[in-house]
Amino acid sequence: MNESLEIKLVKDIFLNGFDYICGIILKNPYQKKYFQNAEVEKLKKIQMDAVLAGVEGDINEVKRKGFILGKTHFYFSIPFSATLTNLQKIEHVLSEFLAKSFKEKNLDPGFTLKKIREIYTVLRNSVAYGYLYSSLHIDKVVIREKLRTVKYSEEELKFYVKEHLVWLNKIIEDIKKLRKDSSVELDVEKCKISRLLEDEDVLDISKKKYNILKDVHEKIHKTAIDIYYSIEEKNFVNLLIDYINLQKLSAQFLSLLAVKIAVRSVEDANIDPLTGVLNRRPMEFILNNQYQISKISNRPVSIALLDVDDFKLINDNYGHLVGDCVLKQIALLLINNLRKSDLIFRFGGEEFLIFMPFTEKKDAFKVMEKIRKKIEEFDIHCGKYTINLTVSVGVEGATLRPNETVNDIIEKADKKLLRAKRTGKNKIVV
Repeated sequence: MNESLEIKLVKDIFLNGFDYICGIILKNPYQKKYFQNAEVEKLKKIQMDAVLAGVEGDINEVKRKGFILGKTHFYFSIPFSATLTNLQKIEHVLSEFLAKSFKEKNLDPGFTLKKIREIYTVLRNSVAYGYLYSSLHIDKVVIREKLRTVKYSEEELKFYVKEHLVWLNKIIEDIKKLRKDSSVELDVEKCKISRLLEDEDVLDISKKKYNILKDVHEKIHKTAIDIYYSIEEKNFVNLLIDYINLQKLSAQFLSLLAVKIAVRSVEDANIDPLTGVLNRRPMEFILNNQYQISKISNRPVSIALLDVDDFKLINDNYGHLVGDCVLKQIALLLINNLRKSDLIFRFGGEEFLIFMPFTEKKDAFKVMEKIRKKIEEFDIHCGKYTINLTVSVGVEGATLRPNETVNDIIEKADKKLLRAKRTGKNKIVV
């Protein structure tokens, strides 16, 4: 078949089939959620331009457009797994369209189908590289911030946290520059961190957590070895998957150490003496630490601000001792109805901040709604008085966007709390 005729036929089929399959993908409720804030037409055009360039034989343009497509998907916070699945679906449907159309015209689709497979193989690899490049840029900023935080910590375990972060930062540099020879120690037995794990008494943690920490550390090194193999092969899909896995394992590792550091740092001075929950002194360090871990591992985070309605009236009518008793009871109710991994801070006079790691906003709402109802139905006994009260709550979830900070989430939650107060109290605004 004439080459120009083949190119025209493939382009016609691709343009018609591409819109068809994109329409189907966007009807899926989960996919719709991913793409609801994205410029869908922009994403479609980049992919169309990439494939059409490939049909005309310009593979370098496929790589360039694929790289841009990956960066753009990353910017819109669309998971790589969703993007990879969609690319595979589009390739499959277009290949079926091509095969059917060619056969209807008594043409052999074999060569053209092979070309489409090659184009999408290159495209997927380039998209992965775009994701990877964007992720590396963000993670370097995150690690630099964590290193700054650790630098000013007086905790004895900071040495080990710093060692791992420096090690991780060097791997990021190697990936950015596609170095085949590692700049870090890959042998787990020779790693400086291994000195920490030789003596579990140094950590002062349970045997179970000690074994988990050691296992995660070994997996980190195995994954790092895979990373350099993927660099050598220039397989960016596998490299991205390896890198995401490395970051998740690192998040687990640092989380175990961070929890220990937080526990050691939270002494009497950091506990609110009235309610027994954390006060604001360690809040910035702990929340920033946990939020950065969520960013690295791409896991959701939610924050709730809870305020006792009309608390001033309780103090005015019953006295400050009763007011203190009420706050103690509210704090105890929160402790008993939240997970051990949730962090509770006394944020203000009668205001509490709840940090919920690995929790979507909709799930945080469900938890806080149960708590709100329990408080509404709860009889608080303080001496001779039985008091019934309500609370208002503002709930906000992290977007995990590059420039977002934990203070941004708190500020949004605070605005929603104010809205709950102004629109009748005894409610949750999300």
